[in-house]
Amino acid sequence: LFRQHYSVLSNDTSKPDPPLTIELLPTSLGSFRILSHVHGMVGKLKQFGFSEEDLEEVLYMLAPERLFRMLLTWVISMLHMLFSFLAFKNEVGFWSGRETVAGLSQSAIIGNAICSIIIFLFLLDSDHTSRVVLVTVGTSTLIDMWKVSKVLKVQWSWTAMPRLKESTKKETQTREFDVQGIRYLSIA
Repeated sequence: LFRQHYSVLSNDTSKPDPPLTIELLPTSLGSFRILSHVHGMVGKLKQFGFSEEDLEEVLYMLAPERLFRMLLTWVISMLHMLFSFLAFKNEVGFWSGRETVAGLSQSAIIGNAICSIIIFLFLLDSDHTSRVVLVTVGTSTLIDMWKVSKVLKVQWSWTAMPRLKESTKKETQTREFDVQGIRYLSIA
């Protein structure tokens, strides 16, 4: 019985006593073992200084009707991490093999990186963001920043300041089309 199930009783003695129904059901040996393990875990959490409210939240999450939801959330999180990893792998594979960025919109890639940085900083500032989401968005932000350095053709060296490489004719033509497209979009 959790605190949320408590209800205030009236001091009025003229009212009848509230009904109390107790139902006892047998449990399997496996369930008993799990419950005894949880009981031992709660005792250890008390030793670590958890308050009664914190312990109640842990027990509420481990309630049988919530276990399925928790398992489903875990499976979805693992699938999300798998698909994110595969997307990162393909994106890095695409960008690392490119010598030229002809045909790719420079402003769209820079805009994506800026949006990605803003979203990551917002999630980092939020108190209720899961670590899985932070790692995924942080990795995506780092990849976007790497893509910006590829698009801007920045050459990194440990001995000197970063330099920009010269653009090819096709890349210059792509940049002109990009500027023209952005101009048309800003008019609309």
